[in-house]
Amino acid sequence: MIDGLYAAANGMYAQQGMIDNVANNLANISTPAYKGGRRSFQDLLYQQQGPNRAVAGGSVGAGAAGVSLGLSMTQGAISATGNPLDLAIEGPGFFQVGLADGTTGLYRGGMFRLDANRRLVTPEGNLLVPSITIPANVPTDQIAVSATGVVSYGTQNLGKITLANVPAPENLEALGGSLYRVTATSGAITTAPGGVGVIQSGAQEGSNVDTAAETSLLIQAQRTYDLCSRAVRTWDEMLQTANGIRR
Repeated sequence: MIDGLYAAANGMYAQQGMIDNVANNLANISTPAYKGGRRSFQDLLYQQQGPNRAVAGGSVGAGAAGVSLGLSMTQGAISATGNPLDLAIEGPGFFQVGLADGTTGLYRGGMFRLDANRRLVTPEGNLLVPSITIPANVPTDQIAVSATGVVSYGTQNLGKITLANVPAPENLEALGGSLYRVTATSGAITTAPGGVGVIQSGAQEGSNVDTAAETSLLIQAQRTYDLCSRAVRTWDEMLQTANGIRR
């Protein structure tokens, strides 16, 4: 009887993970270039029951567990901003930026600013890699960035933005603010031209979260959580009844 209680409790825990994931996705609807997280479920261990455990058909499961499927890397909608330092990527790929620990991270947000040394940085201060410095006599509203990443002012070449990607971007570690760190399962950073998209200057990529789909998942997860919660209460009442039977 106790197996059913564990299965119902595992179901509650799995659905709580789904609710948390959906809530995080919905909270980032307005985050530029946000990539939604994905979750699913898998069966937990099954055990044979009864005096003859070798006989098939008498197995009892321990419920389900929530598992992460990584990030959804679908393209978000691109909208014009008029700011030449707002850069959207159409297609796969990321901007390379420096992280606080000295390693290179990946950035999809595309909102660049100038720091005190007039270098291109993210809103959080992460330096673009390779670094590009804008001369003091160059107005920021007159900077041009081509589809291939060439940064220029008139006929003056100021540098080139090199897009990068990884073999499995869905397995990147999200650091917040559309910033990511490579992992063992994402693979190493590569700058092969065939694996990246093109840059749109004066534009911004939106979140790829589908509000209707996430809301539907949230309702489903909440109802399933409630069902598992009722199952836990039912098993508890049954155990109390069994313990109260006089022998």
